[in-house]
Amino acid sequence: MNIPFLAFASLTKNLLEAITGGVAIFFGIATLVGLFTGARNRNLLQPTFGTAIEWVPLSARLLVLLLGATALLGLQFFRRWTSVARCLTGAVALAGFVTTFMPWKPAFAIQRSFAKSSEAANTVALNFNPGLGRLHRDPALPALNLLPALNGREEVTSVFLPLRISGLPDEIGLQSDRVEIRIIESNGHGESLNAYPQSGVRALRKGGSNREPGMYQAISIPAGLYKTIKDKPVRLELEYSLTLFPRVSSQVLPPINGERQIPGVGRCATRINNGETAIQLRCETSSKPVCMAAVLEHTPSGQRNPDRFACEGMDYGPYIAWHLMPDSLSRFGANLPFRDQTALARYPVDGSKLPESEVVIHVYEAASHFTQKLVILGIRLDDWEAE
Repeated sequence: MNIPFLAFASLTKNLLEAITGGVAIFFGIATLVGLFTGARNRNLLQPTFGTAIEWVPLSARLLVLLLGATALLGLQFFRRWTSVARCLTGAVALAGFVTTFMPWKPAFAIQRSFAKSSEAANTVALNFNPGLGRLHRDPALPALNLLPALNGREEVTSVFLPLRISGLPDEIGLQSDRVEIRIIESNGHGESLNAYPQSGVRALRKGGSNREPGMYQAISIPAGLYKTIKDKPVRLELEYSLTLFPRVSSQVLPPINGERQIPGVGRCATRINNGETAIQLRCETSSKPVCMAAVLEHTPSGQRNPDRFACEGMDYGPYIAWHLMPDSLSRFGANLPFRDQTALARYPVDGSKLPESEVVIHVYEAASHFTQKLVILGIRLDDWEAE
């Protein structure tokens, strides 16, 4: 960043001009940010914001600033064209701002070019699996709004599509970075939706398991649109941007007050939560976060509770894009339940077995990226509301 600051300083005669120009640029960019990057527009205009490929537009922005600053310094030190350089400064600032609106597909294509290709990507397939049935909710629990409103104000209705993931090799995780959804009515009219990343695909194929992973794809549909089409057959198109995560290492940690430095992960610690229902696993690192699967295992018997595949805050970039707010550490983790307060579920490893148990942590790294399109014909959306 020193080069852009040096270029800007060369445009001013004294400190007062520097302050005045800096304030003008700041408020100009702040106005553009307020107009175009609010919460209502961010999902559409900034599809890479907060995702693992945010480094792509960030790198483009830094490149624009570097090249622009180099041109400005050349104009000033070799030509003394201050008026032209000042006009160029506004153009460079605007060009840097425009990079924040990089569309998803070109950014994901750039990410694919940096990553290694994998044969496993050619075998994985997402299929509609109506045999899985509707998603069931416990009637004793309140019906929560699982997904946020599309723009923070509009009411939405959630449907849950049963999917089957076939061809996923053993000990490889799968996660969707984005899913673009389009609903096409019988008259040809189409409506595009953007699902949030947390409502996408996440699966892990355990070694030795013959079962193909199944899951539910949650879709938030504006309530007005849903009332119109819910009982009519429609064509549903889902285009996934997917990433494969092969396992690279495994580590263990005591479930109660364990703490250690885990290679490739960071500093991790465990404790029992306040409700004494789950083991809290928390890690922090000064490098990029990793994907991991954590499971509570009883060592003498080999019994295991359901594992948790956590893959939050990922960054696929070739370098670390430091975030200094609030600090430069990345934090991630998982909760491993061993007791259900409602007594509706029983776990093989309960509280009495914790002293003889351990938390097994499997570490995964992003290996390859690919896209896949799923088309469902003649589906009635009200058939897939949660029961």
